[in-house]
Amino acid sequence: MDNILKYVLSKSFISSCIIFIVALVIFFFLGKKKKKLAKKIEDLKDPKVIFTRRLLLTGQILAIVLGFVIICQINGINLMSLVAGLGIVGAVIGLAFQDYLKDVIMGFHILSDRFFTVGDCVDINGNEGVVVAFTLTTTKIDLLFDHSIVTICNRNINSVKKLNGLFYIDLPVSYAEDGEKMHTVLGDSCKRIAKIKDVKKCEFFGTQSFDSSSIAYRIAVYCLGAKIPPVRRAVLFELQKILKEEGIVIPFNQLDVHIDKTEIKNL
Repeated sequence: MDNILKYVLSKSFISSCIIFIVALVIFFFLGKKKKKLAKKIEDLKDPKVIFTRRLLLTGQILAIVLGFVIICQINGINLMSLVAGLGIVGAVIGLAFQDYLKDVIMGFHILSDRFFTVGDCVDINGNEGVVVAFTLTTTKIDLLFDHSIVTICNRNINSVKKLNGLFYIDLPVSYAEDGEKMHTVLGDSCKRIAKIKDVKKCEFFGTQSFDSSSIAYRIAVYCLGAKIPPVRRAVLFELQKILKEEGIVIPFNQLDVHIDKTEIKNL
């Protein structure tokens, strides 16, 4: 009993209690800050909120761990033997969770360098779509062309291309059509295309290339990245109507066959 009373009144016990209280205060203070960051469910989808909450959680864990270590040192407990014993276990756990750690590290990298945010239209590893969810480990994309949801591990994201909503249409027209007429018709068609829903701007760039059986004229259309597939279809339909009104025909691929008459005579 005297030993217990002596220990309670010792500096080591009092110091341990102070460290314990300080660690708890920091833990609950950071926890309160973390709750305030997400007052609404929508806030939980904001990458900045996710990043800050993760940092606060890390701070809470560090407060408890450091408090425990300091209390052990004050009371003369040797942690080196414990750490050595846990070394093998730690190595096994490290190997098992190395992919997870790679995801988290890349997740922090994406947030810090602002690769993208939820709602951006991006191209990641050939997957074009809208970012609908992001965590420190995974990114979910709603594909533009079939609305499939693709989940990508952050460690597999090497580069990200933000789609600006610009796409080109190269319209093939017969060599028989007058060039000046085509420039006039397609220049005027951009005014009609600009009135299509979700189209921001339309520009006629002129002659793009001379192909085997047609001349290609390029038109540039600007819209929201997420709207590219439906807008593209609407623009193509409008161009189809314009060509029909003007009596302009899109040519089929043609193949010229040259026959050597001397060989035919020999047959």
